Amino acid sequence: MKTPSKGKLFVKLEGGLGNQFYQYASCKALAKKYGFQFEVLARMDSPNDSRRHNHLGLFNIQSPYTGKLNTLLVRMLFIQKFNIGKWLRKRLKSNKLLTLVHDPETGYHPELLQDAIGNVLLLGYWQSFKYFEKIKCELVEEFKLKEVPRDRENQSLNELIPKCESIAIHIRRGDYVSEEYFLKNFGTCSLDYYQNAIALIAERVQSPQFFIFTDDPVWVRDRLKIDYPHTFITHNLGKSDYEDFRLMSVCKHFIVANSSFSWWAAWIGNYLDKIVIAPTPWFVKDSLPQEDRIPNEWIKLPI
Repeated sequence: MKTPSKGKLFVKLEGGLGNQFYQYASCKALAKKYGFQFEVLARMDSPNDSRRHNHLGLFNIQSPYTGKLNTLLVRMLFIQKFNIGKWLRKRLKSNKLLTLVHDPETGYHPELLQDAIGNVLLLGYWQSFKYFEKIKCELVEEFKLKEVPRDRENQSLNELIPKCESIAIHIRRGDYVSEEYFLKNFGTCSLDYYQNAIALIAERVQSPQFFIFTDDPVWVRDRLKIDYPHTFITHNLGKSDYEDFRLMSVCKHFIVANSSFSWWAAWIGNYLDKIVIAPTPWFVKDSLPQEDRIPNEWIKLPI
């Protein structure tokens, strides 16, 4: 009897740049593991949200984007008016044309695709690094920007940061403090977390130079105490988060926020003796085990 063939594995991009990296990396690794062709669907949430553009196209991404027809079909799956999307999902499922697989958001579950055949659409964030750690070398190359920095300030920093004992500090506030849901479920890293992390890393690194990335520079300048050379990176704020990612990722050491943005910068950072400090617990309410979010070699400090 002929073995059912694998089809295409599609991933739907959601969220900001860090979340897009998770979705791309996890789903590419799953496609490799189970023998699917892999394609990326363009974003499908609000094009008016300036913080949430599809920036993967600026990076050395090797996997192809899907065609317009498949993109249109997937968009239709989520149309709520007159239950069109619900009806279409049932039709595709009954005809075995497309299977929807949701990330259960409870950790590493590669078995979800073990018996899947035909075409599969992955939904969710897929935030366990265990999905893609075996293809890390490949991802490090893909998550480099294609073009050199576009302005003089970014170019100068991109040259300076690798030459000194650079330490990236990421302090995320924004929607984490302005929106009740995020504040209650995610929480923010405390000032104590950052002060303790700065003290710890300064004990281990000679002549440290800190580069501070934040979406709330006024708040941070008023409250963060740092007695070492430091630079606030604010010129990309609100327009070029990918340039901040480039600068952050070429730092030698990292103090990350509970944010996928700085998690990825630290994970792909290639300095041999890098020190990474991460908060624990990652979120106030988190269904993923800590060992799925934070590599063992990273230093964990209370959030």
